[in-house]
Amino acid sequence: MRIFIFVLTLLLLKSSFACERPLVLSFNGDWAPYFYKVGDETYAGSDFLVLSRTLNTMSCPLEVLPMTPKRALLEKSKGTFDIFVGASYTEARYLDFFYTHSYRKEVVGYAYNTKKAGVNANNLEDIVINGGHIALNIHGYFGDEVERLKQDYPKQFVHSFSTTERMKMLNEGLVSVVVDDKSALCKDANRFIKNPELKHYKISAQELHRDDIHFIFNRSTVTQEFINTFNQALSKELKSSTLTKLNSCL
Repeated sequence: MRIFIFVLTLLLLKSSFACERPLVLSFNGDWAPYFYKVGDETYAGSDFLVLSRTLNTMSCPLEVLPMTPKRALLEKSKGTFDIFVGASYTEARYLDFFYTHSYRKEVVGYAYNTKKAGVNANNLEDIVINGGHIALNIHGYFGDEVERLKQDYPKQFVHSFSTTERMKMLNEGLVSVVVDDKSALCKDANRFIKNPELKHYKISAQELHRDDIHFIFNRSTVTQEFINTFNQALSKELKSSTLTKLNSCL
């Protein structure tokens, strides 16, 4: 009898949190290996898979809505979307979004062009001092060292949201360095380095920043109660996950 009551309680808890509508995930561009498009309406990536599995256990359908980063900033207060993946903590974001438990670690590094890097390719400050230009998502946070260099050498930092676009700039010699999550850079390394014209591409040994990564939910569309339940489901998913560990280039 106790087992029956326990199971019934779990079922009622699950059904009480079944979403009345699909939750909308904002897609701002390919970011392999975490979240990227593989077809007209098909998406993949380790972050996307963890999110999908977690919401599925809560009986919450998930939809993906492509939009530019600029458009996403305009739409967040309208309730157009509910979720972002791959977010590090900032006080500014916390005002608009609920943070879930961390689901992975991010290690920030940089890729460099050996022809353009400067004196010491394994020290970002040396590259900047020697006139190197750095491509990155200017809206992202990549650690205190990068923030300091952005303030001291603002004209040498070039914005591009897409990692792929930044890598093209690097391979064309338009910038000396691309700053990003190391696993994302490794993914591009494996893709680009097959082309003999891109043989001058390497990833630095320097670690710029290490941080916890979260899903973030729009405060205007979900409640703290929902986040509490999501965190419980996420913890169970992470314990039982069979996702392949992301490769490191080091």
